[in-house]
Amino acid sequence: MVGIIFAITFILLINVTAILMPKRMVLIEIYTTILFVLTFGLTTDIIFALKYNFYGHFTQGPVFLGFMIIFGIYPAANLIILNYFPFQKSLKAIY
Repeated sequence: MVGIIFAITFILLINVTAILMPKRMVLIEIYTTILFVLTFGLTTDIIFALKYNFYGHFTQGPVFLGFMIIFGIYPAANLIILNYFPFQKSLKAIY
């Protein structure tokens, strides 16, 4: 129960941050980034769950907290990372 409450508050916090930040990306870049993140996350989770049986250790069947994480955190976190990534500077400045 505590994990679900923590996940919901973190999802709300990161989505509010992603919505209120000043965006330096074009709208089509935002949409394609979100679509790529969702398809990549769901594809890898399906492969790990069905082919390698990584997620069936404690409970069998779908885990709805995982869907909340994928649809709530992945797009917003990726949007925040790509929005503040220094595309114009060299990567040596980061190190």
